[in-house]
Amino acid sequence: MEVSGVMLKQVSDENGECRFTQLIPGEPYSLSIVPAGGPLIVEPEQLVFQPGEFRQMDYRLQSLVSFRGQLTDETGAPISGREIWLRRSSSKERLAQLDGYFSPWEGANIRRPDRKDVTDSTGRFAFNKVPPGYWSVGPGAGPWGGFSASGQAPPTLDGPSMAKRIEIVEGEPVQEVRLSMAQDLFIEGRVLDLEQLGASGIHVNASRVGSEGGTLSVRSNKNGEFRIGPLLPGDHELTLSGLAAQGSGGGACVPETSVHPAGSSGVLLQLQLGCELICILSGLEPGTPREVEIVLQQDGSWRRQGLRSSSTDGRYAWSGLRPGSWSVLATDSLGNTWAARSVLLDPGSSPRSVTLQPTIGGWLHLENEGLGDEIGVRVLQGGAQLGSSPVLPGGSLRMLLPPGDTIVVSTSASGEERAQPVRITANRESTLVLGKAP
Repeated sequence: MEVSGVMLKQVSDENGECRFTQLIPGEPYSLSIVPAGGPLIVEPEQLVFQPGEFRQMDYRLQSLVSFRGQLTDETGAPISGREIWLRRSSSKERLAQLDGYFSPWEGANIRRPDRKDVTDSTGRFAFNKVPPGYWSVGPGAGPWGGFSASGQAPPTLDGPSMAKRIEIVEGEPVQEVRLSMAQDLFIEGRVLDLEQLGASGIHVNASRVGSEGGTLSVRSNKNGEFRIGPLLPGDHELTLSGLAAQGSGGGACVPETSVHPAGSSGVLLQLQLGCELICILSGLEPGTPREVEIVLQQDGSWRRQGLRSSSTDGRYAWSGLRPGSWSVLATDSLGNTWAARSVLLDPGSSPRSVTLQPTIGGWLHLENEGLGDEIGVRVLQGGAQLGSSPVLPGGSLRMLLPPGDTIVVSTSASGEERAQPVRITANRESTLVLGKAP
């Protein structure tokens, strides 16, 4: 078992049993099993334990299966000398049917591949003694695939690559897997600032439409140019982030998501004129610094700021915000809350100033029962979203909120949504188990 980079090892006894004790509650553990003479078996879900919990997990060493395959390019020509990665995939049927990406970082972190092979002169590869179950297999991720800092394209077309999810079935004969790697599908373009000049240092993110395989990201070069890929065939959503790195563009904001097919060139992403918001938190003692955490949210996205005020009026300001309706939630360590809902921002009337009155807040404690799925939650009051966060299996989330009727919308791994009401009372804590009636 591994937690926070620390490996815990046990050897099974004559009954095939082993025991781990003194595990840290609330911390995610990864579990792997190394059978004698067999390959690594990895539990696909992270394990989170509650205080005092005893959990028994049974594994049956199944008959191992071999499979082979071939890697070709988009024309059908074999690709030789390419590293192929094999990694345990999710057992959930919804995820098992989706193709995705291996990213360049996965070779060095906890999601590293379990097995590797290299294609021969005919593009063929093979994996022997593979346990049954769902696996991701595909070309290993190579070096970065975008522009370098100097603005020059890299000499290689390597980069994030396709990962195909397959099911290995016990007792079946040797399986054949066909992999195709599109080596020249990129999206190229330019990010423009408010003066129609190239905006440097902006993160351009591409996500394949209809896939949950992850997001590729590059930064625009000194001329605002970007080149992201290689990509799988199909449409990709492009989003921008990292606006703070632009320097002179503090009054700009990122545009809405745009969709472009892989292989597109000449794409122009125009930064928009942003808005300025000034929040004045009343009730703060003049001249006394106080750490205040403020959450700004719009359309389900959120931007979190931890600030310290030493001014006499408790003023906090942001620029580069998108036009539209925003909610504001501020909290401090003394249990005070300040909230504003549906603050409308318009570039024509910027800056917008709002004064927030303090109230004594109450705590909302959300618990995920630990059934193996991460649950996403959104917390709403008066129709405005005041918080959003994922809650890991077996984990919990604690939020300080203004008093009042509250709706918690939870989204399961299958995409099913459920709304649960709860009332927040000052100086009290309300507990809600996600998926159950309060």
